[in-house]
Amino acid sequence: MLLSFDTEIDMCAAEQVMLRATIQELLNAGWELDTFADSEEEVEVSTIEETLTMISGIDDYIYIFFIRGEGECGWISYIPGNGVDCISDYSVSIFDFPKHVHDKVAQFF
Repeated sequence: MLLSFDTEIDMCAAEQVMLRATIQELLNAGWELDTFADSEEEVEVSTIEETLTMISGIDDYIYIFFIRGEGECGWISYIPGNGVDCISDYSVSIFDFPKHVHDKVAQFF
């Protein structure tokens, strides 16, 4: 599904699609969900659904932390309300993020 800048979309739904696709592609690349943290708490998570449920209703930035192998860790930053820019950045430790994730997520837009 490709969207142009002229297409009106439900940004909340777009953000959920992007977040779900990003997490799934990181899982496909061998990363595991670890925790999410907002400005008030840090919570362990292990599935996409659990992560999306835990962050629903939070309107502050959120970091989602991932682990892989022995000692590798990385994160993505999710900013609710930013629409197609809701995944604002990622840690430099997730070197395969652009290759394995960006293209997959971009296909939705």
